[in-house]
Amino acid sequence: MLPNFVIAGPPKSGTTSLLFYLERHPDVFVINEPHFFSRNYEKGIEWYESLFEKHKKEKAVGEKSPSYFFDPKVPLRIKKHIPDVKLIFIFRDPIKRAYSEYWHNVIHGTEFAETFEKAIEQELKNRRENKTNYLNISNYIFHLKNWNKYFPKSQMFFLTLEEINQKKLEEIAEFLGINKNFDFGELKKYNVGGSARSRKLALLAQHEMIKKIPYLSEIIKRGLNMRRGKVPEISKSTREKLVKFFEPYNKELVEFTGLDLSKWK
Repeated sequence: MLPNFVIAGPPKSGTTSLLFYLERHPDVFVINEPHFFSRNYEKGIEWYESLFEKHKKEKAVGEKSPSYFFDPKVPLRIKKHIPDVKLIFIFRDPIKRAYSEYWHNVIHGTEFAETFEKAIEQELKNRRENKTNYLNISNYIFHLKNWNKYFPKSQMFFLTLEEINQKKLEEIAEFLGINKNFDFGELKKYNVGGSARSRKLALLAQHEMIKKIPYLSEIIKRGLNMRRGKVPEISKSTREKLVKFFEPYNKELVEFTGLDLSKWK
């Protein structure tokens, strides 16, 4: 079978925590990051369907793939195969999201800009070919407009990372058509990011010889090299610059979603 709901990102916005909260519900079956419609589409729809074979009689069957949010090809592909799907979008302060993803990429040895400032400077000058465009992904309304070409807002649920609580999860349960009178329990954060101790260790984890040894690359990246939950402060000048950059986009996001983004200020 195919899923009837998708947590569609964006990355570094709390999608993992949301998945873990929802899968506590007895009426939910959800899998983590198949990235079918973005990175694995060539495997075919039968491969995707096979991922959900272990579900039992759960009413809400879904998946979470953060890469869906900003890939322009994904909405049309999903529309083709599961046109009635319910879509969940969770947003985080766009500056914090971009900064978190920058450090995520440094830890994984895929970001070579020496500072976050240099990375966004490259992006603003269109010099980020084949690299993550942090500000673009955080321009949420730009990508939502593409989704809205294929799906009405009635099939979308919007929330922010900052507002996740029992009441909000009950609203999601109601949106998914399952019993909302369920205690989701302690809402601790999962998959908390951090910063890298050493760029050399990050590059070592990417070495082909290291990757051949099971789990060693992940041990280096997430164990030896990661300061979990600890990142340097963004400079005041950079934050002020990005606040101005995102201001018109966030205003439009409020108009489109009805979200309260006051905590982002």
